[in-house]
Amino acid sequence: MVTKQIRVWEFDDSTSRLEPLEPLDRVKSESRLEDALVKSPDVLMENFSVVARQYSGANFAGRMDLVGVDEEGRLTVIELKRGAASRDAIAQILDYGSYLESESESELAQHLSDRSGNSGTVKIENFAQWYEEKTGGLPLNEIRPVRLVVVGVGEDEATARIIKFLSEKGVDISMVSFQAFEQSGKTLLARQVTVEPPERPMPAASIMAERQREGKAFLLERVDALEDSLPGIRKIWDSAEAEFEAMFTEASLRRLRKMVDGRKGLKAHNERAASWPNRLNFQILGRRHSTAAIEIDDQRKEFRVIFFGAYADLCKDEFEQAATKWKAAGLDLDTWDPFREDYSYGDNGPVEFPRAEDDPAEYCPEVKFCLSTLEQWEEHKDTLTDLARNVFRQAQLIPESELHRKPRPR
Repeated sequence: MVTKQIRVWEFDDSTSRLEPLEPLDRVKSESRLEDALVKSPDVLMENFSVVARQYSGANFAGRMDLVGVDEEGRLTVIELKRGAASRDAIAQILDYGSYLESESESELAQHLSDRSGNSGTVKIENFAQWYEEKTGGLPLNEIRPVRLVVVGVGEDEATARIIKFLSEKGVDISMVSFQAFEQSGKTLLARQVTVEPPERPMPAASIMAERQREGKAFLLERVDALEDSLPGIRKIWDSAEAEFEAMFTEASLRRLRKMVDGRKGLKAHNERAASWPNRLNFQILGRRHSTAAIEIDDQRKEFRVIFFGAYADLCKDEFEQAATKWKAAGLDLDTWDPFREDYSYGDNGPVEFPRAEDDPAEYCPEVKFCLSTLEQWEEHKDTLTDLARNVFRQAQLIPESELHRKPRPR
């Protein structure tokens, strides 16, 4: 089980001999090793982000050397030793992990935000938002269970044995050992994984990304299938997606693309996915509900840009003007009001929009701008992207809790 020792030689050009470098049993200081790993976290593991250094909790006396997030979105604690890690290091890191598991998600996010930015770490103003960006849309509840990594210079056989035992029993703990060498006053490090982390199912981030890829491929197949009956539909789709994506970027917002519900995928038994298989939703960063969408209707042979009611409500005047312009151009405008008690799809038809002047309701319905040719898209896409920019601009001023409310009775 103990890792074989690495030997390193220096090639002497003058004598053509290999001169062995003497191994060190420890580096000069733990803080120096911390400094190096904060600046080069990939040395520990790929795509590892250090969030906090010397982290301590509100009611916790210990100090965790490094706390970060790995490429799977897992909260990871690193316990560093400048020499070989002893059994005391195992007790320490288990204590740290148990504390982090006991914190609520809101407490954890707040503490990580507060303690970021110190000693060379990057300042994170909103950890939950940062986490969503790093993981491609994972919710914060995917950050645990905590991953534990003991790091030392050299290796203690008893420590490695205990860590291997805990790993085999299901504790997510592993051990990384460095071997250190000195050359011309410089310290060289060679990295080995002494105890591998326990095998786990595919991480949620990878599952979600794969389902999103599958969903996107499935959706584009449906778009391409309409090319004969709706010439230019793929160009419309690609242009619309690019326009919306660019617009989100311009507004310093991140677009979360998913096919109806990317976290549940596109299984046939998924009621939502089965009901809306032709739609690509767009969300504002940090918001749970979709703001807008693009979709195709393979029965009516048309392309639609949709704005959902709560967000359309932010810019009622702009939507009234756009709807009037849309109808004047002879294009279809479809609406749906989820709060109309007498509304039944296919029976009563869409609600009136633009709203009549004497309509007391203050809530706009979902608005669907429909078109059927590439020429129509090219002529009217500015109207749609301007609407979206206005919506996104206004949405930054309104908490999400105030958007999704039932309007006053009609």
